[in-house]
Amino acid sequence: MPGKIEEVIEAKAAAMRELVHAKPIPPDLMERLLAEMNSLREFLDPLIHDHVALLRSWGSSWEDIGRVLGVSRQSAWEKFRYVDGRLPRGVVDAPRK
Repeated sequence: MPGKIEEVIEAKAAAMRELVHAKPIPPDLMERLLAEMNSLREFLDPLIHDHVALLRSWGSSWEDIGRVLGVSRQSAWEKFRYVDGRLPRGVVDAPRK
């Protein structure tokens, strides 16, 4: 599956590169692309939240998570703070670091 996700992301990026140079860009095409990007985000967001929850349950700091995501620890905390104390869906217990 990781290969499939990478292929989808690259296909979306290639489509965006083509659209940037297209003149004029039909609004309906841009709207379809936005809808496709949104569905990709809707697929990835729960996975990212579950991953952050698991890392926090293992003792990873907000600074560590922020660094990996390319944001400050404060930004990471603001986005994911509600995952503290919960495990990813389907996980009964997680080993500690």
